[in-house]
Amino acid sequence: IPARQGFSYQDDVAAGFYIQMLLRVDLIEVSCVTYDDIRLVWHRDVEKIIEFVQVKAEHPDQLWSVAKLCERSKSPTKPDGLGSSILEKSLGQDKFLEPSWFRIVTCRQTNSDLELLVTRERGHEHRSATFPQFTPLMEDVDNRLDGAKSIKGNDTAYWLINACWDVISERDIKHLNHQSLTAALHGLGHPCDPDTVKGIYETLLTLAKETAEYGAAKWKQKAVSRNQLLEKLKSWINPYPDLGKTEKLEQKLADAGLDEVCAEVAKDHQRYYLRTRRQAGYLDTQQFDN
Repeated sequence: IPARQGFSYQDDVAAGFYIQMLLRVDLIEVSCVTYDDIRLVWHRDVEKIIEFVQVKAEHPDQLWSVAKLCERSKSPTKPDGLGSSILEKSLGQDKFLEPSWFRIVTCRQTNSDLELLVTRERGHEHRSATFPQFTPLMEDVDNRLDGAKSIKGNDTAYWLINACWDVISERDIKHLNHQSLTAALHGLGHPCDPDTVKGIYETLLTLAKETAEYGAAKWKQKAVSRNQLLEKLKSWINPYPDLGKTEKLEQKLADAGLDEVCAEVAKDHQRYYLRTRRQAGYLDTQQFDN
């Protein structure tokens, strides 16, 4: 997938979760573990739930299917391919004390066999072992993966019941994220004009990209809590709260590394703008007639 200004589909997905964290108080932490893996921490009622997200930007020649989800690949370290499928890797994350959720995000649609993961939320009556259309899916996956289980002993049926599948194209994700970010900024009482939304969104993309690239030594910095993000947002909106308009402009120009000529042009524009705003505006007779 061609990168947009150095950003990828995975960065857009991660930015979308940052935005959700601004919109929802129950999403309390987002970690960009790698480019493909994101970890969410939810606070529901009195317990925490960890959701493991896998982002798949590939464009396979076919729709996503049970076979693709359970496909194993052999390697020198795994000659039998055990544990190498997408589902097994996701289920393998189920090793913490907290309950686990799972999510797959793709830019290509699924076939009808996986439709319930896309169209029904967790907890829906159609996402249970008693629903006739869900039972064959659980049996098919279990047969393909030979009864695979997590470290905690949860099986593939547990994964299917607690998994969601999001389908969103590269063409749509940026637009939808911009809409959600506009709503989030408005709800938090911040400016939400198009230029501000665009700037904040680019900063969120940068945050996602940088944290995904952190090595093992910076594993703690991969996690961004809701409170941390709210504080970051304030600094992005108003990076120099104690400075006046002229001082803020000078600081921004210095941070941008612009030369003296560009800086003076920017200051002239600011002075002209402020002078124009302070002048009383009256309609002349020609304007009145129009």
